[in-house]
This record gives sequence, structure tokens and C-alpha cells, in this order.
Amino acid sequence: MDTAPQEDLLLQLYQCVGLLQRGKLQAARQGGGMEHKQGRLLYLLNQMEGASQKDLANVLDSRPASVSDLIDRLERLELVDRRRGGSDRRKVNLFLAQKGKDTASEMAAARDTMVSELFADFTEEEMALLRRLMAKMLRKLEVMNGLGAPDGAEK
Repeated sequence: MDTAPQEDLLLQLYQCVGLLQRGKLQAARQGGGMEHKQGRLLYLLNQMEGASQKDLANVLDSRPASVSDLIDRLERLELVDRRRGGSDRRKVNLFLAQKGKDTASEMAAARDTMVSELFADFTEEEMALLRRLMAKMLRKLEVMNGLGAPDGAEK
């Protein structure tokens, strides 16, 4: 079987991901002094304010030590605050500092602009098809990586 068409699609996916990580969002992240992974963590904290390091590590599918390093960098940039839990002093929850909230808002505005521009030429039907195809690919990747149930199996 000729795998060239599939390899071309994979290359295009890699290129899309690379360009998504750069571009307009990169400028917003760099304005806050962040790299891609730090920007992703800031985005998550904006969605999950008060989350623990363990919660974030699970969502990011990363080692807690790696997430701790990212949090340290964001804390040095004065974007996040660590706060001890009430009754359990061992538990640390993470919150966006005001500078982090401002940076997250700038990143959200840049993301909204990028999404509008990126999908401006797509019809509703094309968007629906792309969503279905991406969901199908995501399910397959999850199975291949041991994160999901094979097609037709209970989840």
C-alpha cells in the first residue's frame, strides 16, 4: 500500500500544529514573557482557577515535577500565586495573579482573532466535517497511545 498520501497528511498536521503554536498567540505569550507550555498552563489556570498541581499534571498529561517547573517560572513572572489549602496545609492551590489574568485576557483576545481568521473561509458543512474527522483521528490516537477504548468497545 502506498503510504505517501497518509504521510503527506501527517506532515500537514505537524505543520498546522507548528503554525498554531507560533503566530498571533506566540506574540501574546511572549508579551508576558512565556513559552508555549507556560501559556498553555496559564490558559488552564484561567479555566480551572484554584486547581492543584496534581490536577494540572493530569490534564496536561505531564509529570508533576515538570508542571512544578512551569509553575515556578510563571510565579517568577508574577503571573500565578500559590496558596495553601485551608485545613490541609500540605495542599497548594494555584490562582492567577492580576498580571496573569491580564495576560490570559490578552491571549484569549489573540486566540479569538486567530480562530475567526483561520475559519473565515470555511462553510458550516466543512466545519462539521472537519470536526468529525478530527474527533475520529483523536479517538484513534488515544487508542494507539493506550488512552482510550478501541472502536466499538465500552468506554
